[in-house]
Amino acid sequence: MERRDSLTYISACTLLHGHSDDKELHYFRHRARCYGAYIPDHSTPVPEKPFRLADLPAELRLKIYEFYFSGLPEIRIKREKHLCIPHHQRNLLVFSSKYFEWDIPEDLFYSNVTFVFSSTEAIQRFSKLSGMRENVGRIKILQGRQPGMTNVEWLRVARRTFVNLKELAFESDFNARPIIEGAMKDTRVRTLQIGIQPLSSTSTPPPKMLRQIKPRNARSKRALDKKAPKPIENPKTTLFLRFTTCSQIVQDALTDLHQLRIPLAKKFTKKNAIHPFEDASSLEFFSEKNDASILVFGSSSKKRPHAITLTRTFGYKVLDMLELYLDPESFRTLAQFKNKKCAVGLKPMLLFAGTPFESPVANEYTMAKSFFTDFFKGEPADKVDVEGLQYIVSISARETVDGEESKPSVHLRVYLIRTKRSGQKLPRVEVEEMGPRMDFRVGRIKEADETIMKEALRKARTSQERPKKNISTDIVGDKIGRIHLGKQDLKELQTRKMKGLKRSRDIADSEDEEMEDVISDEEPVKKPKRG
Repeated sequence: MERRDSLTYISACTLLHGHSDDKELHYFRHRARCYGAYIPDHSTPVPEKPFRLADLPAELRLKIYEFYFSGLPEIRIKREKHLCIPHHQRNLLVFSSKYFEWDIPEDLFYSNVTFVFSSTEAIQRFSKLSGMRENVGRIKILQGRQPGMTNVEWLRVARRTFVNLKELAFESDFNARPIIEGAMKDTRVRTLQIGIQPLSSTSTPPPKMLRQIKPRNARSKRALDKKAPKPIENPKTTLFLRFTTCSQIVQDALTDLHQLRIPLAKKFTKKNAIHPFEDASSLEFFSEKNDASILVFGSSSKKRPHAITLTRTFGYKVLDMLELYLDPESFRTLAQFKNKKCAVGLKPMLLFAGTPFESPVANEYTMAKSFFTDFFKGEPADKVDVEGLQYIVSISARETVDGEESKPSVHLRVYLIRTKRSGQKLPRVEVEEMGPRMDFRVGRIKEADETIMKEALRKARTSQERPKKNISTDIVGDKIGRIHLGKQDLKELQTRKMKGLKRSRDIADSEDEEMEDVISDEEPVKKPKRG
């Protein structure tokens, strides 16, 4: 018996809800036989006790699920018209918050069915009915369609959402793993947020955020080689982003930091619904798309006002993050200082003042020192012209006091260096505040994993740096050589002779004569031999 003859068609609302009080929604559209079970037609009057698929045996239910979701070209829900699954995405089961009242059989998790939830409420109800309360915290909500978003923009978000679900599958440890096959092509889907698939015996590695492009000509090959990892990396590019709610103070701060970072900076003005510490997949996407290793994300909320999140990536994956809260009272923009500004693209001098930055134990302030050093470092240079040293960035923090609850603030000041005549060879140097002026409170942090940090700090060996025998390089970069000598003959060693220990020649001769006389007196007289 063919599968089509066994089960021709079952309404989607029947599988989703089991039964409904609305008479307009018919439970069954066609008559079919489900391996011996009789399903009535829509012309059949509605029974007092509706027929439910959950009442069937587990083995029969499993076959119905597998056949239905692999055979139908698409699934549509009448009342949720904006929820539509394209025909190329099969084995999908959509749950909305309105119709979610039936008990999910346990064997459904082991079938070839993917669950998609339309809202957070549906996820919560799913977790309660399926007994997955302990796994609710592991479920991540991905970005949905925002008001005013065009179809082209939503198409990009939807595709990125489904790719994120594949990567999320390998981050979860429980049996229900999220994964969705294919890219999202239906722009009518607005709130498709998460999918969960049962654990399978064979797992495929998650794809990358961006598709792999094969170069067709030399120009595209050079562009791909430019983004590929190198022994000596390119200068780090900084990307500036903003949240959906971002105060004007934070926007001005991002603009000033962008001015100091030019030309190694990109700034986006559109709003992005990103929560870096909850889900950083969007930041990783922007990092790979724009080839940016440092991301500065500005946001403002009632709980965390005037927040600036600094993020570093390694291999287009988040390495570490630091959240700073900007003080609006002491903040001054670059334009509020009416003086001359430094030229674009110059390397500043960095000054870190304060014992918190010199702590031997890694903490928020040592991380802030590392972040600001990377941010203001600019392009590497072997030599620096004295005329190019035009401004200095001072970052200070006072010493921590025992018993104090609040942590010391981080003060960022930018000073312009002016040289004046002094009547001597060296000029007289004065500093003038150029702006911006920022005071930060340290917020949340995300430390880097030790293994990933070790890999990020590892220096690749080049062809010119092949190891040579008895030659090594220390931490500072100085070459140290070791020389091996043969066995020395100490008899031929030339020792030092002191003048005070030398005797005069006359005294030595007289002593020699006296010694000869003594020897002659002591010698016995020899008797002559008889012939």
